[in-house]
Amino acid sequence: MLKSATLLGSLQVNVLIEGEEGVGKTTLAKEILQDFEILDLSRVQKKEHQNLHSKPILLKEFESLQHDETFLSWLKRYDGRIVATSKTPIHSALMDDIFGVVLFVAPLREREEDVEVLKGLFIQQAKDFFGLDENLKVDIKKSRIDLNKNAKSLKKSIFLHLFQQQLSPQEFLNVVENFLLGQLSGEDDYKKLLYLFDAPIIKAAMHKQKSQLKAAKMLGINRNTLRKKIHEVKRYL
Repeated sequence: MLKSATLLGSLQVNVLIEGEEGVGKTTLAKEILQDFEILDLSRVQKKEHQNLHSKPILLKEFESLQHDETFLSWLKRYDGRIVATSKTPIHSALMDDIFGVVLFVAPLREREEDVEVLKGLFIQQAKDFFGLDENLKVDIKKSRIDLNKNAKSLKKSIFLHLFQQQLSPQEFLNVVENFLLGQLSGEDDYKKLLYLFDAPIIKAAMHKQKSQLKAAKMLGINRNTLRKKIHEVKRYL
């Protein structure tokens, strides 16, 4: 895809880039354009686009503007280059009059090689941000990787993982306290929120010991009590 962007950078053709949130549409657009003006829904609503002439435009949130006939008419007449990004496919005959090329960026769940590259990039960024040892080995389980919003959620899940790994007990308690402040409603809260302690400690013990008997021994409770607890919090395990 970057090769296509590099090629398009040398051609004076308008480009529409489609794809889900966080797939890299804006990054790709910046590979195509040089010295551009960013135009989004808020600026169009303020009529700021009417002051633009000839300068290349990176048009974001195009899915929100596709039915604005007045703006589309202006866009069709615009004398500068246009690269637009859209989270949803655009189906309109008018698009053929505006854009010479339409690119689709697949979601990360369909691009495993890119996920690995981005993981390495975000792990390094997180190490730098938290001041961690460059040689620190980072092993994140696949189940902890969130691709729901592609690169955005992937980056968040990696930063969260490294943040959690380097918390001191007191810092952890502070995080839990701040979270619970927003959960307390004033009636029977201890019972309602006990799963927040039970679920993670049971899950951790089961992960370490691989059997209920050994996990119960590790936690200092009998096997029947553990089974009861597992039943109570099974939706969180």
